[in-house]
Amino acid sequence: MVLLTIKNNDEKIFTYEVTLNTQVEKVLTEVVRLKNGVEKINRLAESVQDLITYGVSWPPERRGLLVEQAQELRLDPNLDLSSRYPLRNGLKFSSNPDPLLKRSGLSISDSESCRVLLESTTAAKNLSKSDPLKWEHIKNGLDIMKGALNIVFPKGIPLFDPVRMELDNREEVESSNLWDPTVYSLWFASKCLEDSEPLYKYLGKNEKSKCIIKVSKRGQGPPPKEKPFSDEEEKKLLLEQYKRSEVFKKLAEQEDESSSAWADNDELKKKFTGLEHISWKTGFY
Repeated sequence: MVLLTIKNNDEKIFTYEVTLNTQVEKVLTEVVRLKNGVEKINRLAESVQDLITYGVSWPPERRGLLVEQAQELRLDPNLDLSSRYPLRNGLKFSSNPDPLLKRSGLSISDSESCRVLLESTTAAKNLSKSDPLKWEHIKNGLDIMKGALNIVFPKGIPLFDPVRMELDNREEVESSNLWDPTVYSLWFASKCLEDSEPLYKYLGKNEKSKCIIKVSKRGQGPPPKEKPFSDEEEKKLLLEQYKRSEVFKKLAEQEDESSSAWADNDELKKKFTGLEHISWKTGFY
């Protein structure tokens, strides 16, 4: 199995393990699937944090409205989400209004419930950083968060809540944030990998090798080459170069003999006349 370090714009996304006999198109499809899975876990973790802080979401027609505005539109301003979607063991919610007016403000104040949810998001994120990354890591991460939500909300959460929509694969995501295998292509050593070819055509037949594969949009040409140094290494080199230049300046000043006393043609004459230690000043006192 060859290890592929998948990069986009010089940024490592994850490491993917695959056999060299695998077709490039299949590799690209799986890479895109894993990338979208990682982003899904990150979005879901963020939504769970919002759920803890500001409670379940308002229905779409109620979002962004003040109580007075909801009354004018004859929408129920006191929609009793707490009774429809209660916490475990009959625990009470706290009030923490959402400044964006997207969520109900039914904050989860129970420390144990918060711990269960937060630990699930941490575990899911850690799984999404597995090296090498596999789809089972993504699936297990999503299952962990789903299980934690079932514990805290035994009757579930609203169908229109972003957390529930993510779990049901009904999330509203901009197309620019999702990868599509028809839009992207794989590159190795400034060469575009043809979808119909096997990997070994470009990477050789050594299954124990490690390669850097870059992902770039089709039609944009080869991605930029790797920098010889990281940003931190480049800063250190520039600092060392500056220090060396300062040392050379001091050495050059020390080697400059033109201002030395022994290089002065009139120095001997000044000694005989007693003028060698006289400093001249201008002005009147």
